[in-house]
Amino acid sequence: MRQFIKSLATVSALSALALAPVFLSANPASADTGLQGSYVGVGGGSVGGEGYGSLGGRIQLGDAPFSIRPTLLYAPGSGEVGFIGTVTYDAPIAENTNLYAGVGGGVARDYSSFALTAGLETAVSQNLVLYGDATYLTESKDTAWKVGLGYKF
Repeated sequence: MRQFIKSLATVSALSALALAPVFLSANPASADTGLQGSYVGVGGGSVGGEGYGSLGGRIQLGDAPFSIRPTLLYAPGSGEVGFIGTVTYDAPIAENTNLYAGVGGGVARDYSSFALTAGLETAVSQNLVLYGDATYLTESKDTAWKVGLGYKF
């Protein structure tokens, strides 16, 4: 029961973080364009207490506010390789900055899992993007935390 409550709290917190700007926006027709375009990036993070490196990015789907976000994970300590893929809704919250939330799945050697993600991305220059997110994996009940630097094209 305690694990269920912890899982429910994590999912609730991620959902609230992702949806807060949508509900708190005083002007839904905001002039903020958010971050546009696709990027590929490298970064790192931790899941289940183990550090990992990541290769990932964002593939923007036309003019729609949706993106595909593939991430390849490698944990050098254990040699474990995993993949998380999500489809996200990208909400502009400032010029060249998006808050995003989405769903997808994750796979590793020993399991597959449904995934819920929420994060933030912002352009730090014309072609460089700083991004970070948290992805909750329902099968292992772990949260993967990641930050990275991407090249926008």
